[in-house]
Amino acid sequence: MKSELIKEALNSVGNILLTVGGRSMGPFIPDRSAVVIQRIPPGRVRVGDVAMVWTGKEHFLLHRVLRIRNNGGKYSVLIKGDRHLVHDGWHSGESVAGVVSEIRFPGGLQISGLPLMGLSLAGWMLSCCRLAAGRLSTFLGRR
Repeated sequence: MKSELIKEALNSVGNILLTVGGRSMGPFIPDRSAVVIQRIPPGRVRVGDVAMVWTGKEHFLLHRVLRIRNNGGKYSVLIKGDRHLVHDGWHSGESVAGVVSEIRFPGGLQISGLPLMGLSLAGWMLSCCRLAAGRLSTFLGRR
């Protein structure tokens, strides 16, 4: 039921704000971050985008697009969580509901307004810097 409401809201409004759970996309998207999912036309997803992909009636994944395959006008995407060692397999283009257009990190930091591909790189770099700074301050605090 919840996934049907998400699908309906995304289709009618064009974007939705969700709080995501899990660590599969860390450090790019930390656990309990809020993300804005932007609906995109079929076939407009790009390699490097973080896409919302429906994997079943009540389940979706928010993982990075590794490859795109076009078979006579029908495309499919290969996705993987940044922290996973193996990919999630190929999914039809129709299962891609949208892509991440904004990330609101726990604690208030926000990334938005970047091109989708730029968001992937800029967000990843910022997340790595935040992670390194946090580890450094923890290390220095223990001395």
